[in-house]
Amino acid sequence: MPQDWASTQNNLGNALSDQGELSSGTQAVELFAQAVEAFRAALEVRTRTDMPQDWARTQNNLGSALSFEGEHSSGPQATNLFAQAAVAYRAALEVYTKTDLPQKWVMTQENLGEALFDQGERSNGSEAASILAEAASAFESVLEVSPASKNSLRGLSNIDHEVLFRFDRAVQLDETLVKIDPGTSSSLDFEEANLTVSNFSECIEAASTIGDQGLSDSDLLVRDTIEFACQAGAGKRADALTTAKVISEKVSTLKNGSFNFTGTLHYLSASPSFESGRASWIALFESMDKGDGAAMAAAVGQLEEVMHR
Repeated sequence: MPQDWASTQNNLGNALSDQGELSSGTQAVELFAQAVEAFRAALEVRTRTDMPQDWARTQNNLGSALSFEGEHSSGPQATNLFAQAAVAYRAALEVYTKTDLPQKWVMTQENLGEALFDQGERSNGSEAASILAEAASAFESVLEVSPASKNSLRGLSNIDHEVLFRFDRAVQLDETLVKIDPGTSSSLDFEEANLTVSNFSECIEAASTIGDQGLSDSDLLVRDTIEFACQAGAGKRADALTTAKVISEKVSTLKNGSFNFTGTLHYLSASPSFESGRASWIALFESMDKGDGAAMAAAVGQLEEVMHR
């Protein structure tokens, strides 16, 4: 009963993937690896020629299992798993076309963009740039059909802001995203994006909408540090000095978080608004990214001196 066997292998893969998502460490990696084996077994019967839609569905499931396994892995192994996931998603898109199956095309195209983004983040040099450009293209194509897709808005904004330094485009994407998903992550991204296009007043306003309630110590420090830079950029020295004192009181809680300041550091390195004390501004964000509270406190102190001159 080959078709029933293939269907059960596909179901087994889904169950193993779900179990893997509820697990951690080496156990999760092993469960996702078993899910990959089950999906590949199903594809021995579910061929594109004989069962095109079942084949595409299993290819998409395979891509997801490989991506999950990659997220729980590290080094070259993780990079290779994301690359394999991208291959599986591209295969599914041979059947899930924008014309015939637009909803499934959007889902799989977005999955492809995320796998390519994860692969590119773990690659180096020109190879990384090429992979991330392909990820950006995948997200762009999704937004042409589904302009309110949160994952594609977030993924493309991340690439534009942190990799391609297309800050004008990033702030537009973040403005759309924060209206759809006004959570902490989206709000902080929108605040930062306004900083890197020198929209200092908008940045300060964005910071004011991010309340303290429910924010982690790390998020509070990110919000206040970006606002500090925007107040300084806007020439509001008194406000900036007040915020600097707030930051100084919080640096002891600093931990190495997941917020990426690559785009902001690129902006600070060249912006005329931060020519005065530029090295200290760069040190401020670098130390926050590294979780170095002592270095961050020192940078704040140096910037207070600059503002008192």
